[in-house]
Amino acid sequence: MLTLTGLVIVPLLLVGALVIDVGYAKDQRRITQNAADAAALAAAQEMDGTSGQLTRAVATAKTWAAKNLPGLTATDWVGCTDPDALTARPDLTANNTCISFDSATAPTKVRVRIPTLDQARFFGQLGSHDALQVTASAVASRTPSTTTQVAGPCGLCIIGDRTLQIGNSQIAVTGGEIQADRLTANAQDSNYGITPVPLRWYSQNNSNWGRNVQPAPATFNSRYSKLSAPVPNPFEAIDVSYAGLPISDANINAPAQTIQPDTIYRQSVNVSGNVTLAPNRTYYFRGNLQVNGGARLVGSGVTLVFVCESRCNGGEGGKFNFGSGSTVQISAPTSGPYAGLAIMFDPTWRGGTPNQLSGNITLEGAVYGKGAGFNMGSNNGLVKAWTIVAGGNFDANQGRLEIDNTKYYSGGGGGGGGSGSSGGEISLDG
Repeated sequence: MLTLTGLVIVPLLLVGALVIDVGYAKDQRRITQNAADAAALAAAQEMDGTSGQLTRAVATAKTWAAKNLPGLTATDWVGCTDPDALTARPDLTANNTCISFDSATAPTKVRVRIPTLDQARFFGQLGSHDALQVTASAVASRTPSTTTQVAGPCGLCIIGDRTLQIGNSQIAVTGGEIQADRLTANAQDSNYGITPVPLRWYSQNNSNWGRNVQPAPATFNSRYSKLSAPVPNPFEAIDVSYAGLPISDANINAPAQTIQPDTIYRQSVNVSGNVTLAPNRTYYFRGNLQVNGGARLVGSGVTLVFVCESRCNGGEGGKFNFGSGSTVQISAPTSGPYAGLAIMFDPTWRGGTPNQLSGNITLEGAVYGKGAGFNMGSNNGLVKAWTIVAGGNFDANQGRLEIDNTKYYSGGGGGGGGSGSSGGEISLDG
């Protein structure tokens, strides 16, 4: 009888121990998941678009994970791997991919995977079971709250003692003026599609537009006004960072080949079909970006950045040619160092060949080329953009240019010089 009782008691004890360990395991997984959630949410708070945001976010994630898991140490993160890590993994000195981001330059998501921890079982060892291994992951997003503002007094700003040449194109600027250090408006006298007037110039005005309209010279004089100082640069504080950007020698023919973000393309990138860029990313070009007639290039939350292999320092870097009959639709990011900018050039970029604006181009963002020139070279071309700043000659001889100077993000980069945005909504995904 005693033997039978012993045979019954031992399995019952093992079952009881298993029940206790299962409950303990659930509790540990809950605690670990809470730690992952807290770490991801705290890291997302640091994604404010300012310099060093990823470094701060990694440190914050580790701090909050440790607060919720007292047994977690800094060494546990060394060599931690996450098979589902996002593309940007800044903690590579620790060979840690368990804290990752969707972008190295303008992150909107952070993923945190807690390093696998061994938790001793209460009674499982009686059944020769190993220690309980626990991990958890969480993804948090930051959706910035942004407002828009006037970037500066000029909507079309030709700086650097360069020339704005207006021919038969139509130009309409809302919420700002047309200003050029040098101005040559030789449009037909019957062209009333240039607004607002007066056109403002600083160092030289070689215009003839309105000279033959009566009453003269009153009509001519009413169309121009001399500035007392050079045309201001509303984006002077914005710069390009080359940190951590790999250089590719690949010649890309899209859509057959994918245009990758956060990579400097030294060679040409040709778009000959319909291409949609990955959203909320930054794309860098050292060679020529060619969008051919009939092709379509679309991007949301995207900045196209034209650079050299390192800081240009007076050299000519990447250029673009949006060909006649092409379609380009780019909306700028709302946070990060390039907030509000659809197209950006290295401020030290200098070149003689103008960038071609000849297609049907809609830019929900500003264009900043401190040393770059542009050419509107198609009668059928239509360019819509926010503020445009050019430090090379701007030839507006054909087509139509529509600029809305009132739509400019005050948070993040832009006119604030990358000051970041403290607002926005932070939430866990899923």
